[in-house]
Amino acid sequence: MIESRTDRVFVGITLAVCLVQGLVGVAKYGYCGQDFDYHYSLLTGFPRTFSYAYTNPPGLYALGWVAGLVSRTWILEITAVMLVVLNTAALWLLSRILTRIIASPELRYAAILLAAFVPFRVVHAVVLASDALTVPVFVAVAWYAIQLFERPEHDARTWAIVGAFVTAGLLIKYTFVGLLPALALVAFHQIVTAPPARRRSIATAAAIGLLVPSLAFLTEMGLSRRAHGVTTVTQWIGPGEAPEMTAGDLIGLKARDVEILDAPQYFQDRIYEPHKYSYLGLLHLAAFTDVMNFFQQPADPARHRTDHAQGSNGFPRTRRVQARSRIAVAASLPFTLAALAGTCVFAAAALARLLANRGWTAQPLAVLTVLALGFYAPIVTGITRMVGAYGAGYWLPRLVMPSLVTFLVLGVALLDRLFGRAPAFTGTWLVYTTAACLLFISIT
Repeated sequence: MIESRTDRVFVGITLAVCLVQGLVGVAKYGYCGQDFDYHYSLLTGFPRTFSYAYTNPPGLYALGWVAGLVSRTWILEITAVMLVVLNTAALWLLSRILTRIIASPELRYAAILLAAFVPFRVVHAVVLASDALTVPVFVAVAWYAIQLFERPEHDARTWAIVGAFVTAGLLIKYTFVGLLPALALVAFHQIVTAPPARRRSIATAAAIGLLVPSLAFLTEMGLSRRAHGVTTVTQWIGPGEAPEMTAGDLIGLKARDVEILDAPQYFQDRIYEPHKYSYLGLLHLAAFTDVMNFFQQPADPARHRTDHAQGSNGFPRTRRVQARSRIAVAASLPFTLAALAGTCVFAAAALARLLANRGWTAQPLAVLTVLALGFYAPIVTGITRMVGAYGAGYWLPRLVMPSLVTFLVLGVALLDRLFGRAPAFTGTWLVYTTAACLLFISIT
């Protein structure tokens, strides 16, 4: 679908507001987030202070090193601003993908609004952590993977670009490894649906494109094991140890989940206690509120950022923000329900399309879906074996941000398939989403 002038104006205004919101978050020291002291030492001391014993690869800290070349005094602010700009650019690219998967203009606008202003994405596009770089890289991979079917004459170049972005992703966050089997499935579909004369060249291009990130990941895991790292050694429970999060916690709901509607706060209400709430309940709460209150302290030029960082875990919400947060949690239930339904429906449809070339799902939607599932897989399949699954926050949506943003989009895409030709519904959903996003802006 060709983007109209109205599309471009709407997206431009949305991204401008999103950019301003992110810059305000930087001004409020919103980059002082979870594990700030840990990230601060690595950012300011890279490469001397970096080790593969730590949780993340060196990508974020290398970006901080670049910021330090501009100014050592403002290294944190410059890094945070770069993250905001990159994430805003990613939303622009995502909007172009949406023109391929959502036909209704009203629902398409609702999808980009939701992706732009959902609180967990806004907050974690500023907080200094590797998660802030995941959405830009993920969207770039998705865009070029879709181009494999839209511009097949450039297969070799496109697979090289895909491989380069996945490799870059693996230098930022290890969970990008989940994209490799998803992309292998995309390659399989491309090969079996191509003319016989092109299959060998496609297979060669895909193999080379996936080989480089695969070798990069294996090298990183070897370096992590050698350093007795968190990723490969210390974050996993030992044989016979009871898991902190069980399969029931992961896939089921709990009676106490109703308390989620009161928008409890992470530290003040100790929502991270094992088995207190279900994984799904916590995910919903943390997706639609500023659950750790990183954006709640007003900017105070007289107060140094390190003081803010030391107190960020204890900043309470004002009564006004708390009241609005309660409304946001309840009002967002339709978004979560649509996302769950859309993810399940399109997961099955995407597999049917990519494995058997059957069904009604177009290739762009199938590609986006399997990539989101691939990024999500390392967390959801490993969380019950992780030390401190609840207490260390492995359930937090920031760890799977690209996937959750995509799942929200899939929810809207499902509504498009069901009600996209009903103007009364599409207009109502756009108004509802707009109102919800204004509420989101007011609490972040």
